[in-house]
Amino acid sequence: MSQNFPHRDRYVGRLPALLLLVKTQMRAAVPARLRNRDMLIHSSLGASVRRGVTLSLLSLFAAGVVQAADPQVPGISAQQASSLRDVFGINAPDDQPDADEDFRQRSRQKDLMPSTDGDIPDINDRDAGPRILVNKFAFERLEEFPEFGITREGVLAEAERLRIVYMKEDQRGDAGYTPDELREITAYLRDIGSDSDVDDLTHEDMQALIELIRDQKRSRGLSFADLEEIANLLTIYYRKRGLFLARVLLPAQEVENGVVTFTVMEGRLGQLEALGNERYSEELLESPLEHIVGGIVTSQQVEEALYILNDLPGMTLTGAFSAGNNPGETRLRLVVREEDDFSYLVRLDNHGARFTGKARAYGNMQWHNPAGIGDNLSIGLLRSEDIGQNDSGDGLADEIGTREAHSNLGQISYSLPVFNLRNRVSISADRNTFDLVDEDGGIINALEISGVNTTYALRYDYQIRRTRDFNMSTGLAVTDKTSTVESYIDFLSTEDHVVAGEWNFYIDGLSQSGIRMLNTANLRVQYGSFQTDVVEGADENYVRTAIDTSSLFFIPLPFTEKYSRLLTSVRLQHTDQSLPSFEQFSMGGSTGVRGFQVGDFSADKSAFISNEWYFDLPEWNLFGRNTLNDVFQAGILFDLAYGIQNGGFITDSGTLAEDEWAQMSAAGLVFKATWGSTFSSKVSVATPVYGKSSLDPQDGDASTEPLNNNPDAIEVFADINFYF
Repeated sequence: MSQNFPHRDRYVGRLPALLLLVKTQMRAAVPARLRNRDMLIHSSLGASVRRGVTLSLLSLFAAGVVQAADPQVPGISAQQASSLRDVFGINAPDDQPDADEDFRQRSRQKDLMPSTDGDIPDINDRDAGPRILVNKFAFERLEEFPEFGITREGVLAEAERLRIVYMKEDQRGDAGYTPDELREITAYLRDIGSDSDVDDLTHEDMQALIELIRDQKRSRGLSFADLEEIANLLTIYYRKRGLFLARVLLPAQEVENGVVTFTVMEGRLGQLEALGNERYSEELLESPLEHIVGGIVTSQQVEEALYILNDLPGMTLTGAFSAGNNPGETRLRLVVREEDDFSYLVRLDNHGARFTGKARAYGNMQWHNPAGIGDNLSIGLLRSEDIGQNDSGDGLADEIGTREAHSNLGQISYSLPVFNLRNRVSISADRNTFDLVDEDGGIINALEISGVNTTYALRYDYQIRRTRDFNMSTGLAVTDKTSTVESYIDFLSTEDHVVAGEWNFYIDGLSQSGIRMLNTANLRVQYGSFQTDVVEGADENYVRTAIDTSSLFFIPLPFTEKYSRLLTSVRLQHTDQSLPSFEQFSMGGSTGVRGFQVGDFSADKSAFISNEWYFDLPEWNLFGRNTLNDVFQAGILFDLAYGIQNGGFITDSGTLAEDEWAQMSAAGLVFKATWGSTFSSKVSVATPVYGKSSLDPQDGDASTEPLNNNPDAIEVFADINFYF
């Protein structure tokens, strides 16, 4: 036996101790879940590498594509959005594209006996290679970035933690074996029926046992694939702290004494390159990133710059990285997808007031970048009419005759960036002429009321933060508003002229963990001064504070994997003075409680809450890849509001006016339809739930109508929008 197995004595001398350890292990009956835990740790680390690297790249390439996440009507500039909401109360659809994830697969193969020495070839020449018993990780150069929480001690500690995990040193007992290895030996001894005494081993059993132990030792150490995974995990360590271009590399080297050396490439932005641009200059497109060329680049800096560029009128742009001119450098390519010269909006709705015509048609043209500096010119026209039968002349003298309820609104605005693309200045002018007519016939027609409203505004906006998940901006505005009303009765002819200054602060946040939600808030503080006479006892100046919030929640439906969508909007307004009519909040209509009409009650201070709860429709295919849910949405609505008209002034009768109040609520259904970026529509059908006002007539008084004079009324508000 000694001739055929010359090293038998060396192994036999160790076997009793090993068998004792194995028998102890068998008595302990180590649960199988330990093996599963080890496999899960290894699997999760590999998946983490693949997932982390892929998501880091995808989040970068997606940064410039998410233009539709910006809450604006397509084809309408940010400066015009506020003005359009005043006219229509539109909230543009919110599009967020999806990104596919691609996970890289790795394989491992046990090969040669591990050693503390060896060669790591160039990356193109690497295969499974020998396993290396790694005692330490070192770095060729290790620069610290304390502002990102990256220190030498922290990187070395993370590298040592990964070495211990991959070498399984935390699993080896005093005898140097892992629980898996001991179970493997135990299973072999059970199979041969020699799990109690070394004397039971035959020559063949002994040789097989020694080969088993050799195989276990061969599987120890780290392969090239293991070392590359560790390099990827260290790369993720850097990127999670903001250095998203950083890479940890495993260079070719001779390994001595188990010391493996990594190289860190921090990722510097070497060059910028604009591609596909025709109307926007390369200098303008590169301007948000010029200050970081040559330095360390963070994901926030690049993402923010791409979003700011996509805010340029008519611009759709993405970013792509490629190798730079020098080692360790990266080139950022700004790839222009679209440069629209013009965009158009045509809208039809019935959101108008009763005495100026409910049916409205609106057209808007945007001229993008006319001067080549990122500027924008917008022109809009609105016409409202009452398209029913016109009986406005009933009961009136012939000289008054039939008149038509209508209004005409013209808008023009121009905006341009100043200093840099974060700062923007806009000027605008609106003029609205109207005739107040009850086409059903009424005493108001005898008053022959008509008027003109004009608004001039100068606005400055500054973008503090601009990303997909979080945005913050602020702005200042100066407005000059005049409302002139003329009537056949002289004392009904009035004029309000107000000059005001306003500060606003906007913030929004997108959360995709836990309950997915999008929250927006806009705070406005306005100081206004009347330039015309006010009624006795009223203040000549006013301060108005308003806050508008909107929240979209994705709420899981019980016993299903589907989600419902709850959209909640809140508007609060406060002032201690009597406001001009154009600054009051209209509590009814399409932008208020939808079971009531525009003008039913207007308030100086008010609270308004609107809820729309949408549920998924069946997943039926319609046209191409579109499903029913992609095109249509259906839900329920519930609105409620409370408002106060401030008193304190002297009425025409010489008495002190008291505060007047109203509260109203409504419930109903809401439907939406969209088709890509070319069409959208919304229809609400609501009925009053409650309506009461301090102006309601007392018992027996028939001179006025109560706020809720028709509890069974059904109000329908609809709009249709076409984008070109």
